[in-house]
Amino acid sequence: MAEQLLARQERVSHVVREYTRDFPTRVRSPTSTRVQDGDVVLVTGSTGSLGCYLLTTLLLSPNVRRVYALNRQSRHGLKDRQRNALIERGLDGDIVDSNKLVLLIGDIAEPMMGLPLDVYTEMCADLLTRLLAWPVDFVSPLSAYKDTVYGVRCLVDFALTAPTLGVPRLLFTSSVVVLMNAPYDGVFPEAPVDLQYVIPNGYSEAKWVAEQVLYAAAAQTDLDPLVVRICQLCGGRSSGAWPTNEWVPVMVDSSNALGYFPGDEKFVDWMTFETGPQVLAEMLRASSPTHTMHLSNPRRLAWETVARVMSSTLHLRIDPFSDWLNRLEMSVKAVDHPVKKSARASKLMPFLRALESMNKQSRLAMGHQEVSIEFALLASPTLSHGSIHISEEIISQWLVYWKSNGLLQGIRPARL
Repeated sequence: MAEQLLARQERVSHVVREYTRDFPTRVRSPTSTRVQDGDVVLVTGSTGSLGCYLLTTLLLSPNVRRVYALNRQSRHGLKDRQRNALIERGLDGDIVDSNKLVLLIGDIAEPMMGLPLDVYTEMCADLLTRLLAWPVDFVSPLSAYKDTVYGVRCLVDFALTAPTLGVPRLLFTSSVVVLMNAPYDGVFPEAPVDLQYVIPNGYSEAKWVAEQVLYAAAAQTDLDPLVVRICQLCGGRSSGAWPTNEWVPVMVDSSNALGYFPGDEKFVDWMTFETGPQVLAEMLRASSPTHTMHLSNPRRLAWETVARVMSSTLHLRIDPFSDWLNRLEMSVKAVDHPVKKSARASKLMPFLRALESMNKQSRLAMGHQEVSIEFALLASPTLSHGSIHISEEIISQWLVYWKSNGLLQGIRPARL
């Protein structure tokens, strides 16, 4: 076991070394004439869930002058793809017609991001902040994130070599999952975390590697990066939209097939997709002495509230988390059980087992670490003063959305 841990640490550390060598020298442009009349932001992954809400928040902000949204080529036209992604999440698709928005087809891992020279040059002269997001996936190994991690390094290089007057900025959306194996003897600070505390999961490892790239760049260059570790984001009041492939929807769908839902007496620090991006937007110009902040909801949600809504709506019994997980594991192995038909539940078993193991000592429900938000509260009025409580009405909205998107089959529509 010890040899496996050492091998894993060396494998992940090797990736860090690969992407933290030879940062370029900062390019300054004393002749730049850019007027500081608002934030200019590059957002990658704007068609994903977080990306859609971020894009909407930034475009509606009076403090943002322009948003460049970079996405890869697809079969659908870029504008239609972005519009459809927004509508799918209950957002205003017509916002893609905003004169603030510049939609770009490219790839952060390609030279000049795969953009035409004139477009790339214009963007270099204009940009203030690069904001990087990527999808949630607790199944794929670290190797599957090679291009994404390389893209982080490319954005660092781009930020350093773009000839602008301002200090180059890069805000990276990390995740609190990188902390989930940390000691549970207190609240985890807004600071770097050692690899030994990162759960052996490709998604968590990739996020941790990306964090190290930014910390190294901050130490070796003029870059002012900000790593924002985000708590679990969930569907909001407008539509309840919450991607069906994430662990909570899969847990609920599996519970529906089992007839049982996991119980827990603790709380969660979840935040809606509507509120989280508002906080991120407020962090665009914020700084942290550790280049780290946590996006965690100080107005906690009792897991018992989640369980009560699930139980009453889906007619489920409540089981202790460990007992529920044992039921799920047996059902996944059974030939004729409905859960067996869901490959997602089977693939998530290692992650759920890790949660169950950590849940014995964790301060928050479902094995999650409690994190400090000291720096985040100073940066975000929404976080410190906003109305960000998650109600039973919002929880019910999740079920409506999941039902309409193929989950929870066999449940009478009248109940939803």
